[in-house]
Amino acid sequence: MATPMRITSTKNDRVKDAILLEKPRERAARGECLVEGAREIDRALRSGFRPTAVFSREMAQLSAGGVAQLA
Repeated sequence: MATPMRITSTKNDRVKDAILLEKPRERAARGECLVEGAREIDRALRSGFRPTAVFSREMAQLSAGGVAQLA
């Protein structure tokens, strides 16, 4: 996993890019999706999903196995 980067503004290009995934057309075009919430992220990781980016306020809510899969 890449080195964590602190983002302090919603004007950040990575945040703007992720927000575009709220639109079904954008998700279909890119073949990507958003997974929100610690429980859903944990489920996605356990099912084999491999994220391209992770935005989080707090990683502590993920299970130990979920956090280990992000490493």
